[in-house]
Amino acid sequence: MILGIDISSYEETVAQGGKFFENGVEIDPIKDFYDQGSTVARIRVWVNPYDEKGNTYYGGTTDEEHFFKHAKMMMKYGYSIMVDFHYSDYWADPAKQVPPKGMLNYSAKELEEWVYQYTKDFMVRCKKEGINVTYVQTGNEITNGMLFPTGCLASWYGGGSFNYDNFTNYLKAGIKAVKEEYPEAKCIIHVERVHLSDWMEKYFTHIIEAGVDFDIIGCSYYPYWHGSFDKLEKGLDYLATFGKEIFLIETGYGFTEYPYFDHFVTKRYKEKCRRTYLHKFVAPLEIPLTPQGQCDYIDKIFDICKAHNVAGVFYWEPLWIASDGCKWCTKAGLKYNHDTTKDDHGFWANQCLFDYDHNKLPAFYHFTNK
Repeated sequence: MILGIDISSYEETVAQGGKFFENGVEIDPIKDFYDQGSTVARIRVWVNPYDEKGNTYYGGTTDEEHFFKHAKMMMKYGYSIMVDFHYSDYWADPAKQVPPKGMLNYSAKELEEWVYQYTKDFMVRCKKEGINVTYVQTGNEITNGMLFPTGCLASWYGGGSFNYDNFTNYLKAGIKAVKEEYPEAKCIIHVERVHLSDWMEKYFTHIIEAGVDFDIIGCSYYPYWHGSFDKLEKGLDYLATFGKEIFLIETGYGFTEYPYFDHFVTKRYKEKCRRTYLHKFVAPLEIPLTPQGQCDYIDKIFDICKAHNVAGVFYWEPLWIASDGCKWCTKAGLKYNHDTTKDDHGFWANQCLFDYDHNKLPAFYHFTNK
């Protein structure tokens, strides 16, 4: 089974002074992951993650230049590269797929042409700079489509099934550009609604009938948002009926119920934030959010994936540690994305494989195929 890590925020974390330790001794976590069997580095790509004054939106500031710097660094350790195109200036997920600034009024045809040319130019540069691209995602968590509103499949955003032609044309444009430059790279359709087979049936039937030439179904799975392990297993079995390789391309689990704060707060406020954090979960937890629970979660995921012939597992942002500069977003980024659900602090720090003192957690050693 292939193991990989999404380390898209690593460069920004280190630039903010982030360091990593094992029992108080500074270590190189990228090397340690590789030594334990992780061989693929997943790196997201945003088009222009800056406000009108040129200030970063944070979240890794994962623009094109960041990608190439990061990819070359990871290749020195021996990793191959997975390109995670968001086709957006910032976070793209099922709730938001905002076209890059200046393209909000593009027609579907203009966006299709842009997806092809943008992807083509990027992959040409990858080849020129010797990037070992083995996988490419043409869109990130595109369960509800991409490039809203023209490629939106969700009725709540004014979209619907009538947009499948636009959506599949965007996918075909991106994949065509990838295959022209990297014919051996495998293209991934990345969804997060693995537990809802009725939606997946409609979704992949449309994509396959439209002739989208993809290789892998990539899934996100976080149990507090996507449901029980039983639902995951049933979903994986159903996705296997489409005859494609399957990757669990995003997963992670918390080692504590308490969010990270980069300044002193009272115990009362911490408790309030803990309850608020847990209240956002849409499914009950089967494993506690503790250091041991994090170990148990990874073990459980590996057991499920091996039993259901999942070809790869990727941990999402295991190194986005707590620090003063660990920001999910800025107000300008939230405004661009029309997002009212996220705070600007270290949203992910409690799900890293390093604790709030930046020491390696026990679960780090469980993410291995050795």
